[in-house]
Amino acid sequence: MSIHPFIQKHRGGLVLLVLLLPLCFSGIRTHHDWGDDFAQYINQAKCITKGEPVSHTGYLYNPHNPMLGPAAYPGGFPLLLSPVYALFGNNIVAFNVYLSLWLILAGFIWYLVLRRHHSEWVSVALSVLWCWHPWVLEYKTEVMAEIPFTALLGLLILLYKRGFMRYDEEKRRESLLKALTLGIVAGLLVAVRLNGIVIVVALYAFEVWQNIWHLKPPFEPKNKLYTSAATALITAFIVCFVLIDYLISGIRTNDLLTYGSNFSGEPFLVRIRENLGYYTALVQDFFQRSKPEWKLFPLITQAFLLALACIGIIKDIALRRSFLLWAFAAYMALLIVYPYRGGGLRFMLPVLPIILHYAAQGFKSIHWGFAIPVKTTTAVLSVVILFQFLPEQLSAIKNAKNNFAGPQQPESEEAFAYIKANTPANAVFLFKKPRALALYAERKAFATQTADTVLFLQDIKTFNPSYILTHADLQDVATQNYLMAHQHQWDSIWGNNKFTLYTKNPR
Repeated sequence: MSIHPFIQKHRGGLVLLVLLLPLCFSGIRTHHDWGDDFAQYINQAKCITKGEPVSHTGYLYNPHNPMLGPAAYPGGFPLLLSPVYALFGNNIVAFNVYLSLWLILAGFIWYLVLRRHHSEWVSVALSVLWCWHPWVLEYKTEVMAEIPFTALLGLLILLYKRGFMRYDEEKRRESLLKALTLGIVAGLLVAVRLNGIVIVVALYAFEVWQNIWHLKPPFEPKNKLYTSAATALITAFIVCFVLIDYLISGIRTNDLLTYGSNFSGEPFLVRIRENLGYYTALVQDFFQRSKPEWKLFPLITQAFLLALACIGIIKDIALRRSFLLWAFAAYMALLIVYPYRGGGLRFMLPVLPIILHYAAQGFKSIHWGFAIPVKTTTAVLSVVILFQFLPEQLSAIKNAKNNFAGPQQPESEEAFAYIKANTPANAVFLFKKPRALALYAERKAFATQTADTVLFLQDIKTFNPSYILTHADLQDVATQNYLMAHQHQWDSIWGNNKFTLYTKNPR
């Protein structure tokens, strides 16, 4: 029986799609946890669908509490969410399915990137290993920007590798269209997550190095740096970013600059030291298991992964110094200097396919001294490693059906409904999760810097809240201490077994 030429040519990609399609039906949640970044994204998507600036979300940014989140996230991810919000409203199931589709797209794009370095089945195995990892399954149930960002990062690298930055005078129109396309993808990448700017800088720096620095005499660039293609790319990038963030989303420059507040605190060298240890441990823990009886094999693979990835990186530095290396180095450099370490593997999600690529590259570069089918062995090992996570994969899918603490809990829905029905529309609330309250109760809200009593009192004076909302399971010692010390000023007016609502008394 003969196989159709199309199937024969694209069998790896077709097999990958079959293996990834179940992601649309696996681990779909009807609820979200209290990490209220998601609420800010959805609220900004809501503003976009209504044609309102994102300053209308109701979240009041507190410069004394910058780690909670910026005044506004870049408009790219909310823009991607806006069609789903327009069709289904604030529906967590719809967002879950939508992000599952983005995960499938990311897996397929990175398969195409990996295919330029590895065999068909090694690329399939690495993509499946990344997409079906238990941690990634958890992340796809959260309305966060990392998965679309990973897809766009892979697309940018793929287009660059396919020559979208090359300029051909004989095909001037085609070259300019390709450069414009690359610029639009770069603009969307940065509009989804601001840290994408380091990838764009790395791309342009790599072009400089490719065209000038590594050439031998007479040092004439193969492509002049300031060609029409380079100009088209930069122009498209700027126009796309400005269009999404300023014209469509209505974001103010000061809103984006609040990201910089995170850097004021921990000493620079201490931050680098702590981040290096933190992210090195995360890479190793990518192969950790929660089942004690299964931990022997992961203990081996942890060490091997890091060692093989280092070998692959060193080989790339020595032989190719590819754009993939530049992009990886730029992104990791940003993570190492960035002060926030609460995101776990989520921040490393975009470069995990690159780490797996380097681990596979390192494995293939070893001279074993005896005959070994390296490509086949690499693919088989990836599949074996994937199957060691089967219990966690099944657990992640099963746990998705369980309701846990968050805005969709009955007590939360009751509290937000009461607030909407019984408080003024312009009321200001103090609450541990202000962005969730702003989305679900449609009221203005802020959170305080709980470690400093003086700053706490300053925030109370600055924002002048009319109400304080507390939650029994969301630890907020400073707010409780404040209420105890100022109980003559605040009255409890409503509550259930989770929430208590206080208002200022007129006395």
